[in-house]
Amino acid sequence: SEAHQFQSHCFCSKFRNLNCGIIKLGNEMSFKECERSSRHAWLDLLCTSTSERRTVRLNLRARDSHVDRVSDLQQLLQSEHHIPVCDQRWRCNSQILDGKETLDSLYFRSGDTFEVSYLAAAATKELESAIHILKEFRRKIKPLTLDWEHTSRFIEKITFEQFLPWKDDGSLANRHYFHQQGGLDVFFDTFHYVQKTRQEVTRSDDDNQILFSVVLLEMVCLELLWNFSETDADRRLMMQYGGLDMAMKSLVASVENDSEYEVWFDQGQRLADVAVGCIVQYCEYADAQMMAAKNVAAMKCLVEMVFSDGTYSLYSCQIAANTLFCCSCLAETHPYLVSHGICQAVVDGLNRDGELQDMAVRYFCCCFLAQLQASRLCLLDGPTYHSLDTLVQSLLLDTTTPLAVSEFEQSHTYVWVTLLPFLDLAFKSGKELTPISQYYWDAFGIPDYAIAIGSRSTQAVGLFCLDQLCLSEDNRKLFIVEGLLGYFICLCWSIKDWALHNQATRILKRFGVQSPPSLRTIASSCLASYVGLSAVNLFVSRFR
Repeated sequence: SEAHQFQSHCFCSKFRNLNCGIIKLGNEMSFKECERSSRHAWLDLLCTSTSERRTVRLNLRARDSHVDRVSDLQQLLQSEHHIPVCDQRWRCNSQILDGKETLDSLYFRSGDTFEVSYLAAAATKELESAIHILKEFRRKIKPLTLDWEHTSRFIEKITFEQFLPWKDDGSLANRHYFHQQGGLDVFFDTFHYVQKTRQEVTRSDDDNQILFSVVLLEMVCLELLWNFSETDADRRLMMQYGGLDMAMKSLVASVENDSEYEVWFDQGQRLADVAVGCIVQYCEYADAQMMAAKNVAAMKCLVEMVFSDGTYSLYSCQIAANTLFCCSCLAETHPYLVSHGICQAVVDGLNRDGELQDMAVRYFCCCFLAQLQASRLCLLDGPTYHSLDTLVQSLLLDTTTPLAVSEFEQSHTYVWVTLLPFLDLAFKSGKELTPISQYYWDAFGIPDYAIAIGSRSTQAVGLFCLDQLCLSEDNRKLFIVEGLLGYFICLCWSIKDWALHNQATRILKRFGVQSPPSLRTIASSCLASYVGLSAVNLFVSRFR
């Protein structure tokens, strides 16, 4: 009947509703898991290098059910968008996050938004492959069983494609990621093994081809060390791993080798070229300068490269001369450079064929001699002292322009860590020390018999250096960041020589409008006009 059909329909509908309710109740956990698996977060990404903004969705899939912390989200962002975790900066509701926070503590709900800034994306896949190849290389033991050339080609490819060019945020992000993933640990382990193997093969009667392959890989390791060391942080990091010591070992081995193998005739020179490029980057730091100056063999190798008569590439000779200058920027190295004969060797080389030397070589050698001439810890004898004035005047000040040196440095992408040594030279004008009590000079470590520190030519070299350096906007910014501009203003006030004063004023105008220096800066500059700025800074630091 119609009534019976109506009751049957109602019963079935209730049963279906009840059945659905039973199913929903019985699978309550599955429903929650399903809800969890569909979670997602929106990320407002800002690339600081390009100022590009974009929004991406980060899906927290079922297999990512372990995602409970911000650090887990950081790993997901790295794996999906190749942004290194170490370069990510997270914010949520104006709160800066360090990655340790749990999502529950942030009251995270699916669809919430995080703000993330980063430097640049990295070539994560390529760098992971490089780390894997280095690890596989080190797993093998006997040199004969190692694929030296394949490893060399791959590491060289990574070095020049991922760590260059300098002043590029993509290259910087690649270096950050390589270190973050433990790449430097396995790299230096490989580098140590390569140098040890090269020493063993050189002393043995093994096949010449093995030595060729080992030296080739050592060069590639030095190239990675060189290209990795762009910024101040990168250089200090590589020094902590022992990069300077390893580069000096390669330099000495390549220049002083007495192997009968023909491979050393070509590969040894190339090894020296790359090694000196690594060394110069670290010699702007005081500990590196002392370490290099005490290494007599390395210093003599540098002099030999500077005056090699074409044995080494011109660029290597320029870098070797720059390294000598960097080592002389620390006063404590001067006694070693003089007593070990390095100063005299440079003087003899310039007297022999200084006019034939390249402009950059002459520039760095003259800066090296000017530092020693104005030394407060190692005073030169009279004839040597005055001969340096003649050399510097004839080989640099009378024959070279600041613009030419500036163009050379910019064409080779020179990156200076500090400009203090150049300003320090400009302060050392040879001002007589007698007006102030000897008590004060004792505090600076200046001997009793000292009459003056520096000369007019020393100050002229310092201003020449500042003239060419301050043609670069990057160097002008560094000058201001280091707090040197106030000292330079005071220096301009104190210069009596009309030609040098005009040069200093011209340099100062490149900085635009300046604030007057502080009283402390003025007082320090007065002392610096006698002993140099670096000595005053060292003296003041003892009382802080």
